[in-house]
Amino acid sequence: MTPGCDREADVVRVVLAGGWPEGCDASLREHVEHCDVCRDVVTIAEVLGEEHRTMRRTVGVPSAGQVWWRSAVRARLEATQAAARPLTWLYSVVAALVVMAIVLVVAANTSRVGMWTDGVEDWVAAHVPDTQRAAASFMDLAAVAVQPWLPLLVVLGLCLVAAPIALFFALRD
Repeated sequence: MTPGCDREADVVRVVLAGGWPEGCDASLREHVEHCDVCRDVVTIAEVLGEEHRTMRRTVGVPSAGQVWWRSAVRARLEATQAAARPLTWLYSVVAALVVMAIVLVVAANTSRVGMWTDGVEDWVAAHVPDTQRAAASFMDLAAVAVQPWLPLLVVLGLCLVAAPIALFFALRD
């Protein structure tokens, strides 16, 4: 079996032009009868040529007006989406703030608020002498005050970061 034939391109050209076997010379027909490669090329090229002719008859090209109308609709859609992007970000930020406000209202109305303020006062009374209470730094008191609420603050921070990102991906289409 040979990897190819020197006359293969000539055979393909004649078959695809629709001149096989009547429109070619006798030497090419005789060559195809004796060459396995060219015989296979004729078979395949005839099928592909017929498929090509069928496709050309059945494919419908849209009119210029239809193409223009589709491009105009697409341009309007893209402009609308571009204009809506800042509103999507605004809605995301507002949603994150609403979630934070709800969490803070719920946290403020729990019984832990009273326990927290009592706990801070008890700690200050037990650990800071009377002479030094006035000089105690705000940061020390803030650290003690924030410690019981640290998990809630972490969750609120994650909500503040995650809500706009989630809404962006949800509303980007």
